[in-house]
Formats: sequence, C-alpha cells, structure tokens
Amino acid sequence: MRPVRIRGKGWVLAALSGLLALGGLALGPLLWNRYQDESARKVRLDAEGVAAEATVVRLWRSGSRDHEPNVRYRFEAGQEQSGSAEVPLEIWRAMKVGDRLAVRYVPSAPAINHPAAWQMRVTPWFLAIFVPVMFVSGAIFMVALLRRQIRLLEEGQAAAGMVLSTRRSDKGTVVRYEFRTSRGEVLRGRGVMPRKSAPAEGGVVCVLYDPERPRVNSPYPLPWVKLEGTGG
Repeated sequence: MRPVRIRGKGWVLAALSGLLALGGLALGPLLWNRYQDESARKVRLDAEGVAAEATVVRLWRSGSRDHEPNVRYRFEAGQEQSGSAEVPLEIWRAMKVGDRLAVRYVPSAPAINHPAAWQMRVTPWFLAIFVPVMFVSGAIFMVALLRRQIRLLEEGQAAAGMVLSTRRSDKGTVVRYEFRTSRGEVLRGRGVMPRKSAPAEGGVVCVLYDPERPRVNSPYPLPWVKLEGTGG
C-alpha cells in the first residue's frame, strides 16, 4: 500500500463537504419552524381575518432566480399597517401603484395580513426533510469521491493508456484514453489533467485502475491526492 497525502484541493473538498453537511442539518429545523409559523399564520387568518381595503405602494420582482412578482401595500386597522406578498403573475401584471387592493387581517394581530384575492403561501413541510437529505447526500458523495482517489493511489495498479482525444475545459484538459488491464481486458476511461502535463491525442498517459473494479480508473496525477514525499 502506497503512502498517500491529501493535496490542498482535497482538503478544500473535505471542508466543503463538512460545511454542506452542517448547512443541511441546520436548514432542516429552520425550514420546519418556518413551515409551522406560516401554517399557524394562515390558519389564524382564515379563522379570524376581517376585510379591509389597502393601497398598493410598491411593485417589484425579487432578486432570486425565479424573479417572483411582489406587492407592498398599506391599510388602516386602527392605525396604518403595511404588508407585502408574492403575487400571481397574471394579477401582478395588471396592478399599478395607487391601486386599491382588498386584504384580510387579524384584528388582534394586524401584522398577520394578506391580499384576499389569492391564498397565502406556506413553505411545504417536506422541504424540511428534502433539503437536509439533499445537502448531506451531496457531502457524502464528495467524501466518497475523495476516498476513491485515496484508495486508487494507495492500491491502484498502473497501466499505459493511449490518448484517444483531448478537450480543454475550465478545470484543465479532459483526456479520453484506452488501456489494457493485467488480465488483458481493454477498457476506456476519462479524466481531467493539468494542461501542462496532459499528453496530446495519440500520446501515452499513466492510468491507475482498481484491480478489483478496473472500470474505476483515472489518469495520473490525481487532482486531490498525491504520494507521500513527492510533488505528484
């Protein structure tokens, strides 16, 4: 078994996987609390809400990827109150500042209010499960990739591969190659190499493959790990 060290990029990947897992575990309770809070507000508005007439004071689209349309409005409930809500696009397009807008509010808690023409949105409960699972799964996948490279460099068998094609990418040069295992099996693989060390088409590249699962292979050097005491 060869002695292996994790490169700087490998430590960055490990740190990112840790942050991803922690972020997912933190988001779960936050999303659940948000779902419960919004659900309680909606139930209370449906049960106790009274009608009022508001004035549209602002229309805008959010800075998120979906550019959700939004409205801000003011209304009287003993004293002036304000509220905002996402708006269905077809309704939002017909609105303009100064328009009158029917709203409902809870008299004992006027901050709980919403336009009457459409339902208050509630964060889906399943996001509190789906988002953490997605984040933690991503973290596990990243760690598995790093562990695979460690094992490949520790125990992998070397073979000479013939370069079939190369393609430049943001991360380096994508190399497609063909190699023969010690059992005589001819396999193909691909990987990203530094531009300065990537051979041209028709050249030879060192390939490391898992003796037990030869389809797990990579061109050498590996991006996240290196041999102890060497630069590569």
